[in-house]
Amino acid sequence: MADNLKNSPYVAVKVNCPVCEKEIVQRYVKSKFYQPVDIEKDHHVQTYKWVDEQYNHIRPENYYIWYCPFCHFADENDVFRGKIDPMWKGRLDFIAEKILKAGKDTEGFQAKVGNEIDITRELIVTEQAILSHLLACYIQESFLTTNNRMPHKASRFFLRLAWLYRERATLGSDGSFTPGQYLSFGDFLNALKYIWPEMPLNENDALRSASVYYVDLLNQSGKDDDIKKEITLMFLLLDLFRRTGDLDEAYGYVRSIFTLAMKRRQATKTMLDKGVHSGQLSAQQIEQMQGLITWLTNAIDDASSEGDAVNEAIFWKEYESARDIALTCNPMLPTKVVEVLREKEFHEITARKVANMCRPPKGKKVATDLPTLEVLREKDRQMKQARMSQSSADEQQEQEGTPESGDSGAN
Repeated sequence: MADNLKNSPYVAVKVNCPVCEKEIVQRYVKSKFYQPVDIEKDHHVQTYKWVDEQYNHIRPENYYIWYCPFCHFADENDVFRGKIDPMWKGRLDFIAEKILKAGKDTEGFQAKVGNEIDITRELIVTEQAILSHLLACYIQESFLTTNNRMPHKASRFFLRLAWLYRERATLGSDGSFTPGQYLSFGDFLNALKYIWPEMPLNENDALRSASVYYVDLLNQSGKDDDIKKEITLMFLLLDLFRRTGDLDEAYGYVRSIFTLAMKRRQATKTMLDKGVHSGQLSAQQIEQMQGLITWLTNAIDDASSEGDAVNEAIFWKEYESARDIALTCNPMLPTKVVEVLREKEFHEITARKVANMCRPPKGKKVATDLPTLEVLREKDRQMKQARMSQSSADEQQEQEGTPESGDSGAN
């Protein structure tokens, strides 16, 4: 069944639940009505461009998880359409009875969450989407043993849940949804956590859960020798750990990407040179290898930029503590400060930067103070703003084609 209104962005379809087999109506948003515009590094779409601005309030990702109101099962929409991965099909058949039984428990997680999801609504608000994603995550974690869980599904569900928490924190709530007897949506989530203690309550919790499964997925991906897939997954993990403030883990992936990409690029260059020299490579093979070399070069450059960003984040995170320790050094000499900070196990970037700031001002033998974090951040902001202004001025001058000095432009 499809909606009759051709101009509507929604499509309603009748499907059978893959667990209880009852017929239900689900909705999705037509992809031709929108286009992703601003996409973050963890693949979250910040902004969509719609063919009609009246639909700007719709978030297509809210329709990714479908839910059955009869047995309280939730999964990605393809599963309800019958497009089930064979491995997941086998696992789902095995746990179906458990899902059905747990769904009948009115005090259980499935029923508590499911009873607040209204699939008859065309517009699915963020809170409703959070609940359906929580239910899908719960099913992945609660009905499968650790060895039987599917990292590619669970990682995706938890990451999408993190996006929804981010959107709610950034865009706020429209106030149209408050679960049953609870004063707020937050109160309802806190009550659910008593039933499922491992439940993510916010974006960072969900990102950390996603990271666990993505690490498992990375360990599996290394077996198929798909270098692009492996490095792309490393970049995603780098971003997830950076967002959660796990900066050591993030920098570890910077190093891993850099090392792996450099090694594979050199190996590919060697193979290409030998193949061209011997004439054993076809034109298509040469083009593919050259394309891989370019891709790896870009990955190395991106890893270097990410490394700079992570190092900067580490410095800001550690600065106040490092400053307090540096100020206890008497005299506050750069060599002494860097040695003390290293002994205290500060990161090298922090130790060196703070030590460099301890160089005595002109006319003095030693430095006696260091700027507070607020002062330093403001100075950093002003410097970055000045660089951006200069860069914009340079670009404008280049676009205008300003004549070089001594060239009047006259014939």
